[in-house]
Amino acid sequence: MRLSVASAAIIAALLASGCDQGSPDANVANSANIAREPEAAKPPPLPADAQGFVTALATGDLYEIESSRMALQRQTSPGVNEMAQMLEREHSQSSAQLKTAAAQAGLKVPAALNPEKQTLIDDLKAAQGAAFDQAFLNQQRLQHAKTLMIIQNYQAAGDNEALKQLAASLQKKIEFHLDRLNATLK
Repeated sequence: MRLSVASAAIIAALLASGCDQGSPDANVANSANIAREPEAAKPPPLPADAQGFVTALATGDLYEIESSRMALQRQTSPGVNEMAQMLEREHSQSSAQLKTAAAQAGLKVPAALNPEKQTLIDDLKAAQGAAFDQAFLNQQRLQHAKTLMIIQNYQAAGDNEALKQLAASLQKKIEFHLDRLNATLK
């Protein structure tokens, strides 16, 4: 399995920082996650098989869509609102693309969150106000960095050409999301 140096650096920096911007709101938002931090900080599994890739991408999209819909209802800042709108729209599109590619390959697409993603949703449900905004943005940044690693790995070592092409087509979108998230967190 090969990872780009840039991806490895992004993940290392995010994991080292704990996605904490040092603000009081960030500390409040992260206090609920302290017990789970080692779990959240684990490097993502990097599937090279088609079903593993589809499962990882699908559960990521499900999380992005559900958390973004929650953010649209609970956010307290225009920046979070704009981010949530974009993420909900674009991850719904990528989910549809993935379902098409998976069906053509005869693969199953999960219809429910995995335990890791459900824990993230539960953590968001517990956050309120500005702490919710900070938790949402921090989670999004970490999850997008993980997704970037997964798609880059699959492009390099995947076993299904159509899914490798899908991964390549999604990479720029995920990188754009990360750039926007980093700008919003500043």
